[in-house]
Amino acid sequence: MARATLEQCDGIGMKRPGRIYHLAAQCYTCHTIDDEELVNVGGHPAGSGFELVCYTQGEVLHNFVRGQGKNATASIERRRTLFVVGMLLELEYALRALALAGEPGLHATTLGERASKALETLQKIVAANAVAEVEAALGAVAGLAFEPGDPEALIAAADAVADAAASLPEDADLTAIDTLLPPPDMVVGTPAD
Repeated sequence: MARATLEQCDGIGMKRPGRIYHLAAQCYTCHTIDDEELVNVGGHPAGSGFELVCYTQGEVLHNFVRGQGKNATASIERRRTLFVVGMLLELEYALRALALAGEPGLHATTLGERASKALETLQKIVAANAVAEVEAALGAVAGLAFEPGDPEALIAAADAVADAAASLPEDADLTAIDTLLPPPDMVVGTPAD
């Protein structure tokens, strides 16, 4: 596809598989519940245990190759990128939902735990393989409390994490994080043919 056509597609908001952050962010809009009352009063879970690699390599494969007749498994390089972007998105969306929370409760507690868990994984990623974009995201949340009360700070941090995730190059050398990746057989659902 010509560069001008791709730029036009991007300009009107189309989501392309080559832009992992923008495509995967759509997943997190549903897999992170920002409605505090729905969770605290209605009993809905604040999230679904979503992990980007496990879902995209299972029933929600987005790697259809024309002419092969089935979905193709992502390469190890793409799975690495999916994993890092997924952890950044997990942190970003937990922060965004926390910014909307008005009070402590199950909703805020669950989102704080999700943010903390994503932060721990991102710290392991940086310890295994220095990634400037992940380091920038970690810097944006340094000293931030993962609880309601300061929506401006939470949104500012979420925006910085989003910028870092969107700027992660797809060809980043992430070979050192392989031990952190979910095993290849740990997928959600059955891949579609």
